[in-house]
Amino acid sequence: SCDFTFTHEYMTAGPVNTGLTYTEDHMDLSFASFDDGAGGTLFGSASVDFAISGIGDAQVLQLSNINAVYDLSNLIDVTRVTFEYFDGAGIENLSVNGAALVDEFGALYGSTFSLGGADVFITRVSASGYDYGEVILTGNVQSFAVGGQQFYVDNVCVSAEGVDCTDTDQDGVCDGNEV
Repeated sequence: SCDFTFTHEYMTAGPVNTGLTYTEDHMDLSFASFDDGAGGTLFGSASVDFAISGIGDAQVLQLSNINAVYDLSNLIDVTRVTFEYFDGAGIENLSVNGAALVDEFGALYGSTFSLGGADVFITRVSASGYDYGEVILTGNVQSFAVGGQQFYVDNVCVSAEGVDCTDTDQDGVCDGNEV
């Protein structure tokens, strides 16, 4: 079950301004450069598209040579994070708590490995010309980044105890969200 979710449903469909930070359910989404696995660093593009076969409900985040960075530091005691992915081709980037991995998800699925102090398990369904599945991160995850070349991500699901909220005026709104 999800205590907090990032579904991309509140983002406007179409090209994403990768210089901005987007917030949904106490999680921040920003963007970072992509490692192409051959010594190159790219800062490509992102867009919000309609759901595609295998993942998503209404809208999904499409990444092209760029990493989506999800900051979970506002959440208390994160124990598990899952997200759906669609891989159309190429290499993927996965980073957990700053520890990075550059490889193909197709080569990593089906076994558990550690990254950034968390256990990682990747499921995979292979179809004609593409793969899709779920990434499961178990442990204290404060942030993660994911990206690819023809890559989609959706339905980030986080299990956590609550929200780290300082409310000095005790009006029920976190100080960071005061207007």
